[in-house]
Amino acid sequence: AAATAAAATATAATARPAPGSSASPAPVQDADQSPKASLSASNASSTKDEEEETWWGQLFHHIERFYKTALDSEQGGGRKDYYTVMFLFDLLTFLITIFGWSSFAEKSASAAADVTTYISQNYVPRTFLAMVLVEFLLLIVDRVLYLRKYIYVKFLFQIFLLVVVHVYLFFILPFITERSFVANPVAQLWYFCKCVYFAVSAMQLAAGYPTQILGQFLTKGANIISAVLFLVVQAIPFLLEFRELLDWACTPTVLSIIYWFKVQDIWSSIFVIKSFRTYEKSAPRKLGTTVSLVVKILVGGLGVVGLILVLWFPLVLMSLINSTSRSNPPMSVRVQLQIGGYQPLFHFTADQQFLRQISDSEMDVLKNQFTTPQGQSFITKY
Repeated sequence: AAATAAAATATAATARPAPGSSASPAPVQDADQSPKASLSASNASSTKDEEEETWWGQLFHHIERFYKTALDSEQGGGRKDYYTVMFLFDLLTFLITIFGWSSFAEKSASAAADVTTYISQNYVPRTFLAMVLVEFLLLIVDRVLYLRKYIYVKFLFQIFLLVVVHVYLFFILPFITERSFVANPVAQLWYFCKCVYFAVSAMQLAAGYPTQILGQFLTKGANIISAVLFLVVQAIPFLLEFRELLDWACTPTVLSIIYWFKVQDIWSSIFVIKSFRTYEKSAPRKLGTTVSLVVKILVGGLGVVGLILVLWFPLVLMSLINSTSRSNPPMSVRVQLQIGGYQPLFHFTADQQFLRQISDSEMDVLKNQFTTPQGQSFITKY
């Protein structure tokens, strides 16, 4: 015991620094607190947390990250604009509903559920009108959200449409049409277009609405094709007025509605002029030279012929319908003798089975007997 105490005293004296020395005592580390042991413990704990996190938790984290990105105004920065693609596919679903209504109507009315049939009968079903009107209102709502840049409302609108569309297609529509979704190709095409719309809308939510909305998709490039398509779109009845009114109502501006229309008209004219000027620069004809006679005949001559056909072709068509080369024999004959407003004295009707076909000589005799203009006009129809 004395030897052990002496050894410990010698060890402490050796470890004690000499007087005047600046050396500090070395820290004493426990084996359990070493850096390697700490790193191993943290890696083990993180691995254990990842193993414990289910796929539900991962999905929740992805949704939470997407939600925060969509609502953060600094994330998007206005780099992407997918509204044109969204509008086109939403418009396709609208047209599929109109022209393929027989796949969405009830089974009893699906045979006659055609747009031309409804127009000819002057009848519009309430379900058809309701569905078309709802899709049209959805187009307007999407445009308003795009103009006002309501990204949070767009997020809720996206979820609402996802739920409503799937419930309608997989539960309500099979009950109405009495056939499954798999056996309805028009509904499948409608669903495909709607899925593309949902995907593009999600991309727009992730990127954020653009900070500046200028022009239309047809005015991105100044060329002759864009100018012609732009003029065709501008010529659609009420489309220009409807779009301008909606844009003015949803866009912060100091202009009144009259001056808004004026500015848009000036901007449209400038774009068309710029497009045609770009085409003229690439044209083979030099500036300042007269237009050749061939171009005048092809453009001006064909234009005049087209206007003449538009003006006179309906009258020519109507006259050709009544003057055919085939005979038009009567199917029935009705003879009635009446004096004034009294009851008929004599009434006779003969159907096709009691009629006979007359010869050419008998027809000539009949023409000679009816010499009045009214009689001749009546006989020549047959």
